Amino acid sequence: FLYFIAVPSTATAMSFAAILEGSNLDTVGRRIAAVVSRMAGDDGALIARDVLAHVEPLLATCRNAIAVGNVPVVEATVAALRHVVDADPPALIRRLTDNGMRLFHAVASFFTPIVAQGNFGPAAAVDLLHSLQIITTAPGAKDVAGDTLAAPLSDFLARGVPDVTDPHLLRRRAVSCLLNLVQGHAQNKERLRAHLPQLARAVAQAPEFFVQVQAAELVWRITRVHKAWLADPAVAAALGPSLRADLAALPANDQLINNLITLLQAHNDTVPESASARIVTLSCDGVEARLKQGTEEVQAKRRIAGETTAFLSQSALVILLPEHGACEQLTIPLHTIASAKLHTDATFVVRLSAAP
Repeated sequence: FLYFIAVPSTATAMSFAAILEGSNLDTVGRRIAAVVSRMAGDDGALIARDVLAHVEPLLATCRNAIAVGNVPVVEATVAALRHVVDADPPALIRRLTDNGMRLFHAVASFFTPIVAQGNFGPAAAVDLLHSLQIITTAPGAKDVAGDTLAAPLSDFLARGVPDVTDPHLLRRRAVSCLLNLVQGHAQNKERLRAHLPQLARAVAQAPEFFVQVQAAELVWRITRVHKAWLADPAVAAALGPSLRADLAALPANDQLINNLITLLQAHNDTVPESASARIVTLSCDGVEARLKQGTEEVQAKRRIAGETTAFLSQSALVILLPEHGACEQLTIPLHTIASAKLHTDATFVVRLSAAP
């Protein structure tokens, strides 16, 4: 007779609290990494709840790893936090907002060493910004995150990204965090006023079109009630007269910026002459194009899975569509674009009309 003995897995054999015990940081890091690898499985939500119940020692472990420069442990702890965020965002936000946002401050304090300084590699930076992007949607987080994150996020966008990170993805998520902070929160708009010159430089100088558009929306949201802020000499110098005038002319309501590509065209010195000089990475759920063929309007939708690449030139927006191992190009002449919108769910929508 053969007897099969079920051996409990790491996550069920010991609680997450026990996994975090021990003075050997490398051993603890390997245990956390093993748990993280199982979070993608069928019982991932159950494991995430166990991790959430012990998030305080998890953050303490991350802080200790940052202090001694232990990259694998930092990556493992921040990856565990991201899985908890994805599994149950409301539960994590409730936990982080207890005790006067003490735990949120602990998470936010990781931003500078992990993301802004690039000391712990791209994986930890992406995971941390992903978590912050979700956490900053909570009203409780908005109240304190303006003080905690406004300055480092603004400086990060203005200064650039260290070579060890993915600049496209990190900049997009950093701008998304700031957009979360200012939406429906007048006090955070006031806080970010001091950082408008840095944000304006991100609008005018960001090498990625997607980030430039998002940063333009951020500046618009901050200044739409106080248009005089656009006249600040430092902001004016960073934006340039054409783009500043376009931002000031936008309607004072909460709709997303319309006709964003036209807005960028008005500031021609930010758009290089060469057709493929401006390379961007778009994180899109879809591109929607509305075309007119003769008198008949045709609705055409193309789905993009994950990330793709696009080029912005003086005459066209070219989006690469990987399909069946090949790469098809969707070329959109700028003069046919009626409007372009960015949605909060990272959907990039382009509406096309017949050429004038």
